[in-house]
Amino acid sequence: MSLFEARRLVYHAQGRALVKDASFVLEPNTLTALVGPNGAGKTTLMRVGLGLLAPESGSALFDGI
Repeated sequence: MSLFEARRLVYHAQGRALVKDASFVLEPNTLTALVGPNGAGKTTLMRVGLGLLAPESGSALFDGI
């Protein structure tokens, strides 16, 4: 079972797509890195995945819930 799973997350702000159809799985006992240039949307992706920002569509699961 995955620790965290994001499925097709979408988030727009001020008419711009900041997260578009993002999907990924974080497995226990693994190391995962999220890299990209400044302004690429890394922090926004994590905020949407953690539920700090409401996605327009998609879902995020923690331990399958």
